[in-house]
Amino acid sequence: MPKSTISRRPQDLDDAINRGGTAATNEDELDDERLHTVNIRLPMRVWKQIDALRKKQPGMVSRNTWIAQAIEDKLEGEGKTGTG
Repeated sequence: MPKSTISRRPQDLDDAINRGGTAATNEDELDDERLHTVNIRLPMRVWKQIDALRKKQPGMVSRNTWIAQAIEDKLEGEGKTGTG
């Protein structure tokens, strides 16, 4: 039976393990960035309007991205006027 060689871990690996890590963000920030899925029912004429506007933008913008951006724009506008 061949003799196995046991090698020691390099010292810098031990130092890295002993240093540990830090938390990336606090839990509230993580919750705010967590995605939530919803279903939305809109008349076909609205979907057609959305698709027409999406096609005017440079590059390919998905419906989901377009709707999310429209909501963000609305929220920003409502926040600036102080209503809502």
